[in-house]
Amino acid sequence: MLRVVCVALLIGVTSAGSACAGIRVEPPPPAVSRAPAPMGLCFGAGAVDTPLTAADGVPIAAARLGTGPRGIVLINEEDGNMCRWARYAAGWAAAGYHVLAFDLRCHGRSGCVGSRDYVADTSAAVAALRAAGATRVVLVGASVGAAVAVVTAAHLPRLVHGVVSLSARGLTTRVASAGHEPRTPLAARSLLRVPLLFMYAEHDRLAMPAREAAEFVNEVPSPDKRLVVFPGTVHGTHMLLTGGEVPVHVDAFLTDVLP
Repeated sequence: MLRVVCVALLIGVTSAGSACAGIRVEPPPPAVSRAPAPMGLCFGAGAVDTPLTAADGVPIAAARLGTGPRGIVLINEEDGNMCRWARYAAGWAAAGYHVLAFDLRCHGRSGCVGSRDYVADTSAAVAALRAAGATRVVLVGASVGAAVAVVTAAHLPRLVHGVVSLSARGLTTRVASAGHEPRTPLAARSLLRVPLLFMYAEHDRLAMPAREAAEFVNEVPSPDKRLVVFPGTVHGTHMLLTGGEVPVHVDAFLTDVLP
């Protein structure tokens, strides 16, 4: 059954005339520089530099935190890099999760050759985390990374156990190379049977439109699908950074999927 929730992000500017009218929203913090910091500065001394190679040979920069069977792969948004996840990656690792963050190709320190096959990059990340001991893996993606998470879960139904989507881009966003179907969230929709947490701000013009998002989640065949709508315009990883109910929903989902 689809659960739709309208919740607040705490203080800030009021979104007038909306489905969540009267709730005040904190504006997003300043954007993080695209150039990633060294691993020790980005994730702390406990991070392990984990270089990857995608199936088509593209070198992918990655870092791993924590240990154990409960795995989380973090997928960055298009104007950022893996360091956008630093605060929450460290927190999840401290909570007992095994976390791997990486830069999609043409972002941060990863290579920028070949086709725009973000699914290949994410598949390499899932394989690396499983090789390091994770037996269950949830993909957490922001913006284009959210679209990547959805499509990768359709490609790897036996290796991915859940998806958290923060501000997913449009249904027709192509994140896999030609000949590797499905390539878009629209094509992946009917194949997605793992638990799904789909979150966005109702006035975020960079994310999937509200009606499109609701139709998408309704038509996903997964028996555990959650659509959570927030007021305001905050986008991608900034949804976590503004606090409020966003991390509460994400943490509850991770607890359910990665017991």
